[in-house]
Amino acid sequence: MKRVCVLAFVAAVLAALPAFAARPAGSKKYTGTTSQDRRVSARVTSDRKGLQIEFDEVFRCNNGRRKSTHAVYKKQRPTIRRDGTFNYSRTYRNLPPAPGFNERRTERQHVTGSFSAGGTRVKGRAATTIVGRSGLRCSSKVTFKARRRS
Repeated sequence: MKRVCVLAFVAAVLAALPAFAARPAGSKKYTGTTSQDRRVSARVTSDRKGLQIEFDEVFRCNNGRRKSTHAVYKKQRPTIRRDGTFNYSRTYRNLPPAPGFNERRTERQHVTGSFSAGGTRVKGRAATTIVGRSGLRCSSKVTFKARRRS
């Protein structure tokens, strides 16, 4: 009986290990790559609550074309929770025309992810959908992994 209790305790501790990850240190910078083989850079804000991210991404559109853009999450950015995870969603409506998208549009952004225990690595996913007034629809789903720079 004692052995079963010890094994149950060990199993519970091992299952909880991912929960021991916490907010990373402030002002730390990270570099890595995306699933589209592009460079990603990230920075934890000095108050440890925000994650600034930049990367290039390629959208696939329902007209058969592709659109490249540079994603920047600086002022509008994911908030890092105490457990080291982040989840950011934002919808921009009635945006004006922009290079490569010459009509008014709605843009939906969703960024999720987490830091490793010790804050040495960050991984995540960014999904963005752009829908124009004409029905043009472009979407991008990118995963990323980055390591803390020394």
